[in-house]
Amino acid sequence: MDVHGRERKLAGNNGEFSYSKANDIFLRNPNPPHNSSLSTLKSPDHNKLRKYWMSGHCHRGDKCWYLHSWSRGDGFTMLAKLEGHKKTIRGIALPSGHDKLYSGSSDGTARIWDGHTGKCLHFTNLGDEAGSLITEGAWVFIGMKNAVKALNIHSDLELNLKGPVGQVYAMIVAGDMLFAGYCFGDNVVTQFLCLLYNGGIIAWRASCETDSFQLAASLEGHNGAVSCLAVGDKMLFSGSLDKTIRVWDIDTFQCIKTTC
Repeated sequence: MDVHGRERKLAGNNGEFSYSKANDIFLRNPNPPHNSSLSTLKSPDHNKLRKYWMSGHCHRGDKCWYLHSWSRGDGFTMLAKLEGHKKTIRGIALPSGHDKLYSGSSDGTARIWDGHTGKCLHFTNLGDEAGSLITEGAWVFIGMKNAVKALNIHSDLELNLKGPVGQVYAMIVAGDMLFAGYCFGDNVVTQFLCLLYNGGIIAWRASCETDSFQLAASLEGHNGAVSCLAVGDKMLFSGSLDKTIRVWDIDTFQCIKTTC
């Protein structure tokens, strides 16, 4: 449209609009040219997480087109951001009936956080990197290199469970048994390098009377680091970087099946 040479073109949601100041009217072209400015407009993406928000440097605030939350919907609300670890967090655990959160990191520390405020209440220098962390009952277990640290949150008892020869990457409790999956070798730098090393599983049996753990068995067969463990129906399932899953009888500690 051209009225007295005062036409302007605007981009809208449903096509390209022409505006004439002389008549104060809008006309819509539902099929704007391919090179129209409309094709270059970027629509807001509220499903995409804002990378600058994650690092705490987004200056757009509520006007930002991108998501400023770790979740969508009404089911979850971010309460606090817990900061302090310098490297990868290998495990977090909230003991049942307890209001303290435990975390272990490859920076060689374990931290205890207030479950209400998110404030770090205490941190411990482990002396080496943590490969995993779980909790069961009154115990917090931290997978280390060549050992598992067992911390009793009620009595403050601390035990070092010997047995693994390498970094512990996975742990699980089944009844009175603690299983720890690890990677052989003292010079392993990252979990990916464990492709070059065999993996194994150590089992300890807990004694409630003496608050101790006795070495029960060593389960071998994986050709890569054991990276995950699960239990069910009196069986232990282990996943490894050798791309296999092994099924073990918990009573006999024998491998009864291997899947690729």
